[in-house]
Amino acid sequence: MDWTRAVVLELDELERAPLGIARSAAVEQVVRRIETEGPAGLLARGYANLVRSYVWGGEVEKAFVPFTRWLRHYDEHPELFTPDDSESMFWSFRWMVSRCMDFPQVPFEQIEATLADMERRYAVAGLAMDAVRLDQFHWAWLQGSPETEQKYWEWVRTPRAAEDTCTLCDMAGEAHYLAETGRVAQAVERLARATNEPACESEPAGIMAQLAEYHLTLGDPEKAVRAYRACLRLLPSKTLNADSLGRIALFLARGGQPERALRRVEADQRLLLDAATPAERMYYLMHVAAAARLVALETPEMTVRLTGVPATTARELAAWSREEAFALAVAFDARNRGGQLAGDLAKELALERAPRPLDLSVLPPAPTPDPADPAAPGSAAPEVQETADLVARADRHVRRGQLLQAAPLYLEASTALRAAGDLVDAGLARANAARCAHELEDAAGADTAYREAIALLRAGGAPVAVASAVVRSWVPLALEVGSSTAALESLEVLRAEIVDLLADEDDRALRIELAESFDTHARARAAAGEADDAVRLALCAATEYRSLARTGDAAHSLWLAGRALREQGRDADAVEHLQDAVEGFALARRRELRGKVATDLVSALRALGRDADALGLLEG
Repeated sequence: MDWTRAVVLELDELERAPLGIARSAAVEQVVRRIETEGPAGLLARGYANLVRSYVWGGEVEKAFVPFTRWLRHYDEHPELFTPDDSESMFWSFRWMVSRCMDFPQVPFEQIEATLADMERRYAVAGLAMDAVRLDQFHWAWLQGSPETEQKYWEWVRTPRAAEDTCTLCDMAGEAHYLAETGRVAQAVERLARATNEPACESEPAGIMAQLAEYHLTLGDPEKAVRAYRACLRLLPSKTLNADSLGRIALFLARGGQPERALRRVEADQRLLLDAATPAERMYYLMHVAAAARLVALETPEMTVRLTGVPATTARELAAWSREEAFALAVAFDARNRGGQLAGDLAKELALERAPRPLDLSVLPPAPTPDPADPAAPGSAAPEVQETADLVARADRHVRRGQLLQAAPLYLEASTALRAAGDLVDAGLARANAARCAHELEDAAGADTAYREAIALLRAGGAPVAVASAVVRSWVPLALEVGSSTAALESLEVLRAEIVDLLADEDDRALRIELAESFDTHARARAAAGEADDAVRLALCAATEYRSLARTGDAAHSLWLAGRALREQGRDADAVEHLQDAVEGFALARRRELRGKVATDLVSALRALGRDADALGLLEG
């Protein structure tokens, strides 16, 4: 194979690799080889891959140098750029210019010069100018310039090239400015058509979060709740930026949901210390500071569980996040030669709660049923077919993503099945209702329903593997609401029963449930910061998975063990488990997951000063 063909294949492989430090480091090596050995015709593609890897792999600050070299290469050798190379370079301008603004250490003059250079290059190339106008508008807004409104309308009215534009992202950006400048009703109107447009990586989840916030501001709690639930439904499949995630926490605090607000902060707590850029971290901290302040006004000592942040209560989180946000706002304002961001922070800290708490409950609170007396007093057992129809209707709603409609049907079916004396199916239906409520963030209702479900299953003599699976579903929720002790005790009791059964007879389904039980327990211990217990349980899970020839699942457990140790600063202990996870995912042909673990492993090796080993991993 000739050298050029080999480099092309290597670039093809890296462009398919998962984003992260491992990919970025590998692309660095390829680009260095092309720069010194050629072929020159592939250098533009190499720079494109490197810039993209840095920006979307969490190392934005490293992208500026290769981006500059990429532009210089274009100026000196335009004949070496294919049409695809040129398109990629101009497209990258869109996010590289905005990223310049996201770092306070990038000088004012450099941003001005970069914007002017972008405008010149787009004009010479005959490209649509909407991306240029958008960055000019953002720069004016950051400065608090009196020209901001004019720049906004210049952007809005600039024709777009359909193939270069995400309509939803444009709608979100237009509405955001309108809302921030007091035109909230206009912002809602601008987003009215959002569901009719093609989706992208982040939308329409971000737009639903915006609409929830705007409807709350306009005093329409019902529409706010509907938009919020639509956002929740989309979240698992979308990637929201730090600003949007912070706004969700603030929405919950403004809506009188203090516990939900703090749980949201806990879920996204990595952003308190390390977002993609300093600007993203600042905006997230602004929203958290405002949210925590509202919580602290009513319940200052409400607990918040954070790692690496000197705050254990709402009051402490409010003070810490306010100071951190203010320091960043001052740094950006100094660079921007204005006071816009400090003013934005002050405005958020003056926000008030809605007049009445939002109603986010899905399941009604109910006492735990007495399994010894399954039939409810005065109730007649329904027809079997009627109950089956209820479950079937609920299942259809779940398949359509309509969890709010499914939950009460499962609950109704559970009550009917209990009245008929079918405790096992009643427990399963109630567990399904609990799962729906949990996904819709009705933690209290879901916790009650899970407890009821487990009591019914045990009273009805459900197979131990079935009861264990339901308890496993309960564990993540129990961690959120503070009932993890009860959930984990139930998990251990059931696991002991599984072990006893396996001592008498080998059963693959029971062995799978045993492995899953160990893995769930390990993740709970890791979430609680109990690394040694987490590692012990994760290794038990990996052993069981391997005995079942489930190599990929074993690799997941080993990866968990490595991450738990890394979070405790124990990189030397983590390396072995991460190496085993890399090998496991390779054997299971889980290429993307192998790349993600490799990123963690490279980081651990570099932290230990083992750069040569990290390089060997990348070359391998």
